[in-house]
Amino acid sequence: MKTMKGRAITLPKREPNPLCEDASRLIPGRLLAVADGAGGGGLYADLWAQYLIEHLPTEAGFANAEALDGWLSGIWEEFYNACERQAQQSGSFYLNKFYDEGSFSTLATLWRVSPRSYYWVTYGDSVAFHYSRRRGTLSHSFGTLRDFSLPPYLINCKDELRPEGFRSGYFTVEPGDCVFVTSDALAQYIVMMHLLTDRQTHQEEITQLLATGLRQSNYLRRALELPAIDLWRDVLRPLLSCATTPRHFARHIDCLLRQGLLAPDDYSIVWSKC
Repeated sequence: MKTMKGRAITLPKREPNPLCEDASRLIPGRLLAVADGAGGGGLYADLWAQYLIEHLPTEAGFANAEALDGWLSGIWEEFYNACERQAQQSGSFYLNKFYDEGSFSTLATLWRVSPRSYYWVTYGDSVAFHYSRRRGTLSHSFGTLRDFSLPPYLINCKDELRPEGFRSGYFTVEPGDCVFVTSDALAQYIVMMHLLTDRQTHQEEITQLLATGLRQSNYLRRALELPAIDLWRDVLRPLLSCATTPRHFARHIDCLLRQGLLAPDDYSIVWSKC
């Protein structure tokens, strides 16, 4: 049987009749991307996330915030006009809301730029990851676990970007490594479990987060009840091996939810072996 080299999986919220606002895309050997539509404001977040994913350049781009904003300037109008017509058909309330607020999404992308290098760009709290099998180390594009409690930077279909929301960098990879991008709830779980692989080193950060009463502290308390964590054996290998079919991925997500380790949300992961 042929070994799977990568997959893009998106799973809606685990509730009746969910609206999935995530979108994901994989071009093997070239591009991995996730967009997380933010439905807390505006309209058509699911459509905007999918539109961004579909229009991404397949070659590495967006050297800086200005380049990302320039790309958006070239694609936003088609989306805006289509959603404006849809809002007009729905009534004045929807049309005014769309005019006032637009549509929101995060974005996380990885482009393979050489056999040993990936270039990543993120905007918001979707996250790019690299796991080195040889060194047993995890690198990612985000800040700290506590940062997931902050309002994320969001790409809007009608407004200029805030340059401070743009992040970019490179992952240097070796054969056998894994690279992946995820939306925020799954990223928060991975960053949390990574923190707990060396509890002694990160004890001050753990103690401070527990004292905040933030939502992240509830998941952290449950994770602290687990025995010593090996990141590959206990977290990444089970996740990636299940992220091959929607059914297996849903089963794993449901297990994490029952354990109280994962926030309820849409879940997307796009992964590839190097």
